[in-house]
Amino acid sequence: MQNNLLCKALLILDTDIEPKYDDEFTIFNWNGYDEKNNSYSIPAFLERHSDRLRNKYLSFISGISESEIDNKTIVEHLTIKDGHNLWWMSLIAEKSPFKSPHIFDCLRLLALEEIILDGGFNQLKLNSDNKILAEAVQLLCQNLGISFSWNKVKSSKNFTGERNKYYYKIPFQVRYLASLMRNLIRLWPLTNLRKPNWFSGKNTITIISYFDNFDVDMLKEGSFKSGYWGSIGEVFNNANTKVNWLHLYSKVAVPSDLAFDMRAINSINKHANVNECHAFLESYLNRKCILRAVNNYIKLVTKRWHWNSGKVSLLFTSKDFKASLWPFLKQDWNTSIRGTGLFHNLLWIELFDMVMADMPQQNTGLYLHENQDWERAMIHSWRQNGNSKIIGVVHTPIRYWDMRYFNNLCKTKTTKVFNHFFDEFQPDTIALNGPYSFNQCVDDCYPKNRMVKVEALRYEAFVGMSDFSKEKFEAKGQFFKEIGSRQDLLEVMQLIEATRTAKSHALNDRSSRSHCVVIVK
Repeated sequence: MQNNLLCKALLILDTDIEPKYDDEFTIFNWNGYDEKNNSYSIPAFLERHSDRLRNKYLSFISGISESEIDNKTIVEHLTIKDGHNLWWMSLIAEKSPFKSPHIFDCLRLLALEEIILDGGFNQLKLNSDNKILAEAVQLLCQNLGISFSWNKVKSSKNFTGERNKYYYKIPFQVRYLASLMRNLIRLWPLTNLRKPNWFSGKNTITIISYFDNFDVDMLKEGSFKSGYWGSIGEVFNNANTKVNWLHLYSKVAVPSDLAFDMRAINSINKHANVNECHAFLESYLNRKCILRAVNNYIKLVTKRWHWNSGKVSLLFTSKDFKASLWPFLKQDWNTSIRGTGLFHNLLWIELFDMVMADMPQQNTGLYLHENQDWERAMIHSWRQNGNSKIIGVVHTPIRYWDMRYFNNLCKTKTTKVFNHFFDEFQPDTIALNGPYSFNQCVDDCYPKNRMVKVEALRYEAFVGMSDFSKEKFEAKGQFFKEIGSRQDLLEVMQLIEATRTAKSHALNDRSSRSHCVVIVK
């Protein structure tokens, strides 16, 4: 592509305001996908070279864990009591595009480096009002030995990098304390719930899941059915299998109504079939566990207070590229190592340790597998307390840019590190709903003997369904299409194919939060 570029001056646009000097520069858009009027797109370049750039990022993140500060690796520094590890619970290791939107900025920065080297550019100008982006691009230019200038041009649109600029002007100590107090106060009423009488024995199974995406009408009648798990409760009940339901009170899809949910849990435990027991993880909150978390938080932050930005920023450089990812990942690091993320992870550890100590030893556990922070704490506590098999259920197709599911560990790490990660912080078995997800995990070196193909329980409600209402599905953010013509079919086929192969983060974001319902007339 770059052979057609004659200008050695590069202009990066992070604004919708057109420049007046088009002929002087080769223009690349930081956010947009359009490639017209002699301008190009960094996201489009990223899409064309997605495998290489994604693997470059994954390898880099995996490498941080073995990087050293004060003659100890990051993994060693962040290993705490009983083998719990705060690195694998960090935002950086989690790699969630929903919690860490700057991940895509990191990928675009890696793409920009390749564009500069490929095109032989000797100067770069940035049109943007994004301070973080300017810092990252300036560091890249310094490392490549090319000139850099920053034109602070505001945009009529709100781009990701500056959405929270006013929030981050507040001192982080104030933000962290306020967030902590708000969450604890919100959840404290759950401590008034009666502690559960957990089932035990060979014919018992434990399911750990979010308390949302449930049938509200059934809940009002004193019975529980989760959209994540379909009819699995009925299957277990018919088989006379007792089920311990451990719910995480982290509502996203359903508006939170704590009083209603508490009444519902009490009603379910009182009126539901005798084979079910329901409890909230957060009902185990108490002053002692909070004080332990606070004490551990102070110790960890104090111990690593001398880790200044200059020392830590070196972790975010690589011998494989000239870009520094520190400007984009700085906030995730601070949150996970000394902020709210650190405290919440310490609290996860305390809560799961208490629940697993209180629960009789279990033969089998199921949970929603998304490689989130709480899962690492839960899995480790589950094994520390002598429980048997734990199965992670992936409840949606794995999307290309959802990097929570990818680590590239087998390509960058020793067998010892690879095995330790899977043995300590991954389930015994991962249940995947479809060959596409299965093959992606195979490509990422998941052990085949630890994966199984299963049906998608969250979509079984559509099987044999006759009461289809467009309004019903669109109210849930789902795409609804009636096929009455060849053009309708073509549009749906294009959408399905785009979603299946979705690599662009914009399209991937939609496919991750919506589902498609197709009705043939």
